[in-house]
Amino acid sequence: MLRTTLIIASLTLIQGAAGQISSGGGGVRQEGQAVQAAGHHAIQVLSRQVTRAQAPGRNCTEAIPENKFLTTDKEVYLRFTYSGGAAGDLAAVEWVNPKKSVYLAQPFNNSGSGATCHAWFIGIAGSAAASQPGQWSVRLRWNDAILFEDSFEIGNPGASSLNIVSNGVLPSGTTGAEYDYSFTTAGGKEPVVWSLESGSLPAGLRIASSGRISGTPTSPGSSRFTLKASDATGSNVTRTFAMGVSTADVIITPRSLLFSRAANGDRPAPQMITINSTGAQIDYTVVVEGAPWLTATPGAGTTSGTVAVSVDATGRDQGSYAGTIRVRSASANVNATIPVRLIVEDLDKPTVTRALISTVVGNDWIFPPEGVSRKAPFSKTVYMAADGAGNLYAADALSHVIVKMMPDGTF
Repeated sequence: MLRTTLIIASLTLIQGAAGQISSGGGGVRQEGQAVQAAGHHAIQVLSRQVTRAQAPGRNCTEAIPENKFLTTDKEVYLRFTYSGGAAGDLAAVEWVNPKKSVYLAQPFNNSGSGATCHAWFIGIAGSAAASQPGQWSVRLRWNDAILFEDSFEIGNPGASSLNIVSNGVLPSGTTGAEYDYSFTTAGGKEPVVWSLESGSLPAGLRIASSGRISGTPTSPGSSRFTLKASDATGSNVTRTFAMGVSTADVIITPRSLLFSRAANGDRPAPQMITINSTGAQIDYTVVVEGAPWLTATPGAGTTSGTVAVSVDATGRDQGSYAGTIRVRSASANVNATIPVRLIVEDLDKPTVTRALISTVVGNDWIFPPEGVSRKAPFSKTVYMAADGAGNLYAADALSHVIVKMMPDGTF
């Protein structure tokens, strides 16, 4: 099973941060690289790569490997996946500058032996790394052994009078949402004409001669491409860019519903579910599962949308009934469930629902028919509870409240 964890480290001495988020080495992929030295617990590096951007929302997906960066680039990442090791092993990602000294060490503890995704990065533009162009390397140290070390270069932009100002990592896009970004240059003579030199933009996007990227991304992932800018004097400059595209996030509220009614009483009022999305509108469907007494309308829609949920307890005996509403969206990879519970009570025979009653002091008890009280785990039916002051607590299922009965008999 592949695990993904997240750690953010804030450093003040040297600008840099660390995020343990994905897989990835210096433009290479090496399968089955194993280290079985004493104390290293058979670490196996499954894949690794140096890159400038991870695929948004796809933390364990390998990104495009690179080994040349500019001092104007935002960041450089090391992504890797490994398996093996033992809980408590000490590891560190070490960034080595052109002087062969450790520029930044990012330590972490191994939490187990399963396959784990990582991505650690340092900032370039605006940090001390931008003032140290040359041949760099990044390595993974495990306990007292170096498992691998990969080289990459940080260089200065070309000396052409025409220079591309835009950062090498573009703002992320979202599938189904319109994207619009314009590149900028410094120096040179207008007009500046842009063109795609190599690689490909994310599916659904295009580059105009004005340097504007626009369109609607159609699939998630990361892309790398090289653009060329040429001015009126014939000067030109090329630059490689990376861009990620993620799927839209879907927000469903509330995540559960409860209806209550008296047997042969009025039907409970409908309740509403709202379905929203970030980044782009998405289409969704709504179905009811395992509950003929439950309805949800409409059965399909586009965010932002609402769904009316109704129940019909006609002819149903006293008791508790469970159903499920399922919301699906293929474009956003959503398959969510909303549990729905219906409680039917007989007003002439009041009972306590089967739920845990928590007291103010946290002592939960059950009083079974034999009259011997004992602590009530969550899996047992709870009828009544008491605290150290002698107060009794009982559930009023129809009003959805806990009734407190004090020692003097008052409520």
